[in-house]
Amino acid sequence: TARLILSRFTGNHAMNTWIALLRALNVGGHKKLPMAGFRAALSGLGYESVATYIQSGNAVFRAGEQPPEIAAANSGAVRETFGFDVDVIVQSLDDLRDAVAENPFAKAEGDPKSLHLFFLAEPVETPDLKAMEKYATKGEEFRFTNKVLYFYTPNGFGRSALAAKLGRFIKTPMTGRNLRSCHKIIELARSL
Repeated sequence: TARLILSRFTGNHAMNTWIALLRALNVGGHKKLPMAGFRAALSGLGYESVATYIQSGNAVFRAGEQPPEIAAANSGAVRETFGFDVDVIVQSLDDLRDAVAENPFAKAEGDPKSLHLFFLAEPVETPDLKAMEKYATKGEEFRFTNKVLYFYTPNGFGRSALAAKLGRFIKTPMTGRNLRSCHKIIELARSL
C-alpha cells in the first residue's frame, strides 16, 4: 500500500479524461483543421490517448491539467500549428454525460440530430429569452441549464432562423453539437 500511495504523489498530476470542443472549424472552407495534424499537436502537448471524432473539432484525451489550462493550450497549439485562433470549450467526461442525461427534450432521442447542445464558456446570467422566442420557428424550443443551451429544432437546424442569430443573444463563446455527436463523443471518451 505504501508503494501505491508513493507512486500516486511522486509522478505527474493525475491524468483525467477530457473533451475539447472547438468552435466554428471547417465551415465554408474557413479555419480548416486536419484532424491528423490536430491529434499530433495535442500529443505534442503531452496529452495521452488522443482521438478525434469527425471533422468539426472534437478531441478526447487524457491530461493532468484542468479545463482553463487545457483550453489555453489547445487554442495556442492551433494558433502555432495552423495559424488561426479558435475558441475551445473543455468538458470532463462526466460533464458531457450529465449534459446528455439532463436533456429536457426526451422527444429528441428518436431524432438525435434535432437537438443541439451548446456548451457555453461561462454561464449566461440573463439571456434575452423574449427576443430568442421571436425568432424560433414552429416547433422549436430551447432551455438553459447552467452552462448548456439545449436547442430543439424538429424542422432542421440549418433551416432555423434562431440558429443563425444565437450569437446576438448569448454573449459568451459557445459551440454546439447535436445529440448524436454527443453520444459518439462520449463513447469515444469512455474507450480511453
